[in-house]
Amino acid sequence: MLYQEQSHEHPYSNTDASRTRLDWLSMSFTAKPQLDVDVFEQDLKKVLLESVGNEFDHVDQGRGHEYFYHHRKDYFYDSILCCQIYKYGYTEKQPDMLVVLTGGFFERYWKTFQYWYNQIFICSKSYINKHYNKISCLRITRADLTLDILEPNHKISDVANNYNKGYFTSRGQNPRAKIIGPIQNEDRESIEGSTIYVGSPKGDKRFRIYEKGKQLGLAKEMPNWLRYEMTLKARRHVIPLSMIQEIDSYFLGMLPPKMKDFLEPEFNNVALKKVPLKENDGKSKFNALVGSAKRTYGPLIFYMLHEMKMSKDEIVDSLIVAKFPKSLKKEIV
Repeated sequence: MLYQEQSHEHPYSNTDASRTRLDWLSMSFTAKPQLDVDVFEQDLKKVLLESVGNEFDHVDQGRGHEYFYHHRKDYFYDSILCCQIYKYGYTEKQPDMLVVLTGGFFERYWKTFQYWYNQIFICSKSYINKHYNKISCLRITRADLTLDILEPNHKISDVANNYNKGYFTSRGQNPRAKIIGPIQNEDRESIEGSTIYVGSPKGDKRFRIYEKGKQLGLAKEMPNWLRYEMTLKARRHVIPLSMIQEIDSYFLGMLPPKMKDFLEPEFNNVALKKVPLKENDGKSKFNALVGSAKRTYGPLIFYMLHEMKMSKDEIVDSLIVAKFPKSLKKEIV
């Protein structure tokens, strides 16, 4: 069952989205020594931020070690944090960068960003090609995908019930979850709003489902508005740059199978796509599973071998299960 916890959390968010969009994006640039990071930052800021037609105030945070970078600038529009640019990696001589675009940016400029993203990163004559020979690696490190359903055919209590029925089961396990706020039922409507978290904050994939209208104080005007948020992190997976153009496909494709079937009516004939594992991740996951099995069952196997005098074949036959571990598949499921 879900663990319930009271909270007064009121995160800032979008009020007019009705389809999948981004709510957070972080991209890292691993630079070669000949790249002038300061020039790169100014060029990127110009095409990325000024392309939306507004001037941004910035605050130079100076030295700081968030994400292992030495310098950070915060960019604001109308007092809302929209962008952060981190420069210089583990040492100040390492010309790396991390660019973070926040929910405050995407709630205002999502459609504009989709167009400019192609111009900046994707097309053959894009801005990034100007510096490409000076960049050894460009990758998305985190992406938060958001789906707003203004008039859903279900309530957040149905999502909680789905969790208890195993709808979020992934790789054979139902991930941990908790509720913040009171869950409404058929005969009691909460005006405070509730949030359900599914998955670990440290994991590669986490869900957050909450009553957005009530969170914004619109319990009377928009009492049914639900928001689904999915956080993807690139610790063991490769988030493709093209995901921005196919965000609906990735959102739906990255849902657990039963939740995919549950939400699929919100989409029109969307092809499913998943974020693949890194090429060497299968081997690292295999080694991790072997290590876990050794720690958990090693003493038992030792006892079976030396005290019960069982042969190795007998031990294997008594423990083996005729199927592959789901976690060794090539995709998040």
